[in-house]
Amino acid sequence: MSELDKLNQELKQLKVKHSQAMQRSMVEVEMFKKGIYELLESQKMALLTLQQESAENKRLVEQQKRENTQLQKKLSNANERYERLNNSKLVKISRKYWAFNQKTVSKGAAK
Repeated sequence: MSELDKLNQELKQLKVKHSQAMQRSMVEVEMFKKGIYELLESQKMALLTLQQESAENKRLVEQQKRENTQLQKKLSNANERYERLNNSKLVKISRKYWAFNQKTVSKGAAK
């Protein structure tokens, strides 16, 4: 019986040690969880800030795209007006006049 008592005593000690080890492990796990949640909470503000900046940048890009489209249309209209004006009869005649005038002036200056 004493052998059985010794084994029971050892079993109780092992149970206590196992229970203590489990408690230590659970405390470590809880501390680890708490640390992770604290890290996540601290990073949450940074992530929200980055998200807001990203949304602001997207809005800015969209606005600049709209402005670019409008400016492209204005440039296209200005180029069309310039081409129409440049190809008009009045401008062509004016060019011929100034070319002829320059020839006559240069001939008169050469004499």
